[in-house]
Amino acid sequence: MNAFVFNRITLAAAACAALFMVRCANISGGGSEAGNARISGMVQSTQGSPVANAMITVRPSDFDPVKSSASPGASVAITGADGRFEVAVRQGYTYSIQAVFASAGTRALIAAVTIGDSDITAPSCTLNAPSSLKVMLPDGADRTLGYVYVPGTSMYAFLKSGEGFTIIDSVPAGIIPAVSYSSKEISASTVLRYNVPALPGDTAVVYNPSWQYSRRLFLNTTENGAQVQGEVYNFPVLVRLSAAHFPFAQAQTDGGDIRFTKNDGTPVPFEIERWDPVSGLAEVWVKADTVRGNDSSQYFTLYWGNPSATGLSSGAAVFDTSNGFIGVWHMNENPSTGAASIKDRTVNAHDATPFGSMTSANSVDGATGKALSFNGKDDYLNAGNVSVPGNYSVGLWVLLDTIGDYERFIYKDSSYTLWYDKDSVSVRMEHMSSTTRWKGLLQDGGTRVPLTTGTWYYLTATFDGTVIRLYKNGTEASVSNPITVMPRTNTKPLVFGKSYTDPNDPMVYGIMDEIRIEGVARSADWIRLCYMNQKVDDKLVNSYK
Repeated sequence: MNAFVFNRITLAAAACAALFMVRCANISGGGSEAGNARISGMVQSTQGSPVANAMITVRPSDFDPVKSSASPGASVAITGADGRFEVAVRQGYTYSIQAVFASAGTRALIAAVTIGDSDITAPSCTLNAPSSLKVMLPDGADRTLGYVYVPGTSMYAFLKSGEGFTIIDSVPAGIIPAVSYSSKEISASTVLRYNVPALPGDTAVVYNPSWQYSRRLFLNTTENGAQVQGEVYNFPVLVRLSAAHFPFAQAQTDGGDIRFTKNDGTPVPFEIERWDPVSGLAEVWVKADTVRGNDSSQYFTLYWGNPSATGLSSGAAVFDTSNGFIGVWHMNENPSTGAASIKDRTVNAHDATPFGSMTSANSVDGATGKALSFNGKDDYLNAGNVSVPGNYSVGLWVLLDTIGDYERFIYKDSSYTLWYDKDSVSVRMEHMSSTTRWKGLLQDGGTRVPLTTGTWYYLTATFDGTVIRLYKNGTEASVSNPITVMPRTNTKPLVFGKSYTDPNDPMVYGIMDEIRIEGVARSADWIRLCYMNQKVDDKLVNSYK
């Protein structure tokens, strides 16, 4: 399973953003007097021209603008005609460099410049229009003597009585390395948030101040992303995390402190399917009330880093029955734990029981996370009585090891089934009418939809009250002639991996993942979004900032 890449990018309108994360100890120059060193650098405009008469102030990176005495000392310089500056500092400290060009109102910040035993040259820095920070206040904040500030800078704002937030103005655009809270009555300070992105001329909001870390997860439905044109509502977005790009050590060991919000700070429901900090892998489903079509600007914000937080993971909130979900099985559990061990993540609790010789070894890597393998001999799941109403959607991810026989992926006797038929060499979807006749693909028309072994397929079938449609990998592959009968309901069990009625019927030999039974006919955009988001090389959530 591939994890999404957390892109460490520069903000398009703030060319100096990358400098905020740079540690310059490895950029060395000439010698200096014992105990002293010099930092030199250059300041330029957004057009790349040198900027003269910009004021440069260098402070220790832990400088508190309200309480610090500035020891081991702050240094000030003015850039020359060539935009260059040079300041004297003490060795063995880490500094922040503020640049302000007063006549244009532009500014920049270079954070975490570490001085070793020699002079250094800082990277060139580009001035830009400032941003501002709107900081939501933590519980118990001192409204009389409390304040928030950017460590290592002159930027701060006192709190106001009766206000739930405060604003720090004239903040350099880019990645602000930290925002902290303190009070005149205490010596300690608390980091409210690390690495806050701030755009020129915009206001960056620090929501959830008890969470130290955050990152934005952008949804891309353009032609370069999921390629979906229409809006999709109440959609469960799959978010994958990897240790290569997410610092699991900063979160609780079970992910209990993670939270998601919309870009206006509104919390959104989520469900942790897997959180494995040892392996450095996680899959989380996040409910988006709207996914905009042909758009790449929409985002969630992921928060973590609060040891006091209580977990809020809820599959029932993400896969809400009021939104049509009847049963959702991630297939990520250990089947050796016995009855009802394969959980339905809706409130309906249609938990499935493994049968045959299924053990922990049957839990394998799947399409969306962990999945279950079936041996083609005696492995299957029984989910009890799960009926569908007049309209439905039925689907799963499947990888077959053999394909020379009947493969009953999803089967409820005398009601509905999604399966592979060796005789027609095709996937089929059908439901039974009250007159005990099967209706659907292929007996009522449609196109053959073949499969091959060793390949993951995302299969979804829908019935809208008129026709059955079969989608393979997010694209409509077959449609029936008009069908006027509704699916029959009964009390027989829903099974995965075999035909429940015939003990001699062939069984699935392969892997199945993310099985869903839904009481609505999902749209083509919904189904395509599922495929483009859930496949290994996800095209929906592909930009993290």
